[in-house]
Amino acid sequence: MNITAINLNHYQFVRVSGSDASAFLQGQISCNMNLLSSQQSLTGALCNLKGRVIADFRVLKHGDDCLLQTVAGMATPIIDTLAKYAVFSKVELSLEDQQLSAIGFIGENCPDFLTTIFPNCPIDENQLAPASDMSLIKIAASTGRFELWFHSTGARENFLGEAELLLDDNLDDWNREAIGAGVVHINPGLSEEYTPQLLNYDISGVIDFKKGCYTGQEVIARMYYRGKPKQRLFLASSSHAISAHSKIVIAGDKESKPGEVLGFSNSQDLAHAPHLLLAVLSTSAVEDQVQFSLSDQPDSVLEIQQLPD
Repeated sequence: MNITAINLNHYQFVRVSGSDASAFLQGQISCNMNLLSSQQSLTGALCNLKGRVIADFRVLKHGDDCLLQTVAGMATPIIDTLAKYAVFSKVELSLEDQQLSAIGFIGENCPDFLTTIFPNCPIDENQLAPASDMSLIKIAASTGRFELWFHSTGARENFLGEAELLLDDNLDDWNREAIGAGVVHINPGLSEEYTPQLLNYDISGVIDFKKGCYTGQEVIARMYYRGKPKQRLFLASSSHAISAHSKIVIAGDKESKPGEVLGFSNSQDLAHAPHLLLAVLSTSAVEDQVQFSLSDQPDSVLEIQQLPD
């Protein structure tokens, strides 16, 4: 069966517990906590007062608690930021670094395999199916992509023992699917550097403009409603391999302002899959179909690709 199982060891989890957990988060984060349920997870962001993204996460309801999944290095900034506002609410914030973990599944046959364990396998993006000490979530991707969260080490051990899966610790395929889906996760190097609009969070469902007030909401709403953004996140393919030092420039124009590469995935077989990147680019330049190239590869050719709706 064509399925890849990946050990998602690059995630951290924050638990928000207490009787005010959901109400407290509703006033702090960008997604509408009223839409969170035992069958629906949400993607959201925590922003500062200037409307810049401190961290992004997926939030899931587990009993009366809320679990926030974020990338390595971002759990502490989330806890520290939320703690500033938690003094008047009945909530507790904790880093879940022992019990919680996750496995990722990629492949067109994922639903067939997972349905044997979860009869109500999620179909729609962000939908989830709960089970005993486990939660299965459908993740954005061009192919089948799911995350299985384990709420205890025992649940993980039992599942792996019964499923007889060989886990891959290489995250390249997982990250490539995220890039192809237009998803940028905020790491410590990107924290508080970008507005949600630059990351397409305003059109990808991370920001809910109908939910009411939260930290940074006034600035974010003003940017969203004032008109067309001058820059956005774009997906592009590259004829040459991308490096951590690559930026995007207009080919032949040394005066052009470089576009920032926020994520990339180099292909091992260009005949079947291109090098991919996500970069913040000028919307007018993209609309004018100017030729972009990598700053450290002058002969490279970039082609803008269609992002998922």
